[in-house]
Amino acid sequence: WFTPRVGIAAAAIVASSAFFQNFMHEARAYTLVALMASLVMYTYWRLTTVARPRFWHYAALTAALTGLAYSHYVALSLAAVILIFHLVFMRRDRRWWNSLGAMIAAALLYVPWLPVIADVAQRGAGDVNRQADSMSAGRAVDALAAAFSNGSPALLILLLAVGFWFTVRSFRSAADRPAFPSGPWILLALWITIGLGVALAVNAAVPFLVHLRYLIFLWPALAIGAALGVEALSRKGAPARLLLCVWIAFGILRG
Repeated sequence: WFTPRVGIAAAAIVASSAFFQNFMHEARAYTLVALMASLVMYTYWRLTTVARPRFWHYAALTAALTGLAYSHYVALSLAAVILIFHLVFMRRDRRWWNSLGAMIAAALLYVPWLPVIADVAQRGAGDVNRQADSMSAGRAVDALAAAFSNGSPALLILLLAVGFWFTVRSFRSAADRPAFPSGPWILLALWITIGLGVALAVNAAVPFLVHLRYLIFLWPALAIGAALGVEALSRKGAPARLLLCVWIAFGILRG
């Protein structure tokens, strides 16, 4: 989406997350959700930017969305992210309609699982103990920031703020950049805000958020955002690489 250095930094941030390391050792595939979320975003962005999309580009998006949905129902928040971006920021041409068709195909492939989702929702609505243990929106955001940042939420907020500010400015000032509304930073911002917002809205209706692992689909997005901050600080002459090394060291020690 941005630069190879941002990608490498984001991969290092995810790999050194103590929370993520912990769930890599579990039999239940929560870390698979993070992988599938990344694949969904990659296949969608590839489909929208390749010069001449082929059938396999559309099939890859369908497969990735289906795999994400079957990995964990909470990760379906990303479907809302892509749909909003597709409807609001993409030009309606043949590619747009074909991409929408690929999304609909994924939705149809998920239909056999809908009775299971309905049963989960029904049991969740009647589970008083689970509702009592479910995190509020504020508590969930606090826990998310602390867990992802290895206990340094202020540093995470700083990197996200600097990264998005720098990226938006670069898109506005460079004449050879793509059209401003369709920049990848907007999809990343929606991934974080809409993805989290949909999950919290569902949790408000049917409390289920008893553990932060249900939000692990946000880990790649937060990592890219933090990596953008590292890149921005590095270009301004700050010791950003040292900062990244300290982040990684804390994650390893806490893991």
